[in-house]
Amino acid sequence: MEKIIQRIIELDNKGQQLVQEAHEKRLEVLAHMNDYKQELLKQYLERSENRVELFREQAQSEKEDQLAQVRKDFETQRAQLRENYLKNSEQWIAQIVERCIGR
Repeated sequence: MEKIIQRIIELDNKGQQLVQEAHEKRLEVLAHMNDYKQELLKQYLERSENRVELFREQAQSEKEDQLAQVRKDFETQRAQLRENYLKNSEQWIAQIVERCIGR
């Protein structure tokens, strides 16, 4: 009977030790919780900054593409106007003179 009581005491002591270890582990995790939060925040900010930089690069690329298209359109219109001028300038000058002089 004494062996059984001794065994129960040993098991109780081991149980208390396990409970104490679990309690200490819990306290350790709680003590480092702020560190975990800070690390998560740091990772989140890094990902956010990377995404913002990616969006910034995409916007810059789109802006450059649009600017190139505007310049291309401008050059096309400029060339068309120059062509029209060269083709019709004498006629236009004659019309202006005719209207001013009234022949």
